[in-house]
Amino acid sequence: GGKPLLKVVMRTWLPAGDTLFHMITIHLPSPVTAQKYRAEMLYEGPSDDACCTGIRNCDAEGPLMMYISKMV
Repeated sequence: GGKPLLKVVMRTWLPAGDTLFHMITIHLPSPVTAQKYRAEMLYEGPSDDACCTGIRNCDAEGPLMMYISKMV
């Protein structure tokens, strides 16, 4: 049928992986930039402690932190 041919044509004309990667790099902020304003939403502790500072600065040498999210 025509559906497999259409899929091949669309993958060739507009490869989803490359296109999504390009759009993400253009429109989303870098992690270093984003963490400066996301840290307050991600961390519930004091905003001036070592953990929040490490998150905010994307500090690889900062304290190890994990964020667990449940998607419903």
